[in-house]
Amino acid sequence: MKVFLGTILIATIITVLFVVLSGSNDRIEVSRVPVPETDLTVVLTKDFKRLVSYQVFQQESPVSEIRLLGPLDSDNIPTIQVSSSHGVATIEWTNEHVHHFVKIAIAERKILSDSNPADRPATIRQR
Repeated sequence: MKVFLGTILIATIITVLFVVLSGSNDRIEVSRVPVPETDLTVVLTKDFKRLVSYQVFQQESPVSEIRLLGPLDSDNIPTIQVSSSHGVATIEWTNEHVHHFVKIAIAERKILSDSNPADRPATIRQR
């Protein structure tokens, strides 16, 4: 009985340590870019594998899911370029090897496209 309880205690401690050490807060903010003519901000983050993702915020509250863009092939902070044309804001992050972007329809507050070709971009929730 003592061996059984000891095994459960050790397993519980290992599980708790694993959860704490591998927590979901392993993302590092790379940039925070305001979307022109809106109260939205696009935040680019990277994880320990150098994969970058973005999430849209409205007044510091997330209004989209985190969306993977792809690799950031170096530790250099990417150059940020913001443009607006025909009601569409384009935010681009580039460095020597990669080019990531997000295009947002300003009036509709809708993500039109991004540099992840896998599926549809994230949806901005209305608050």
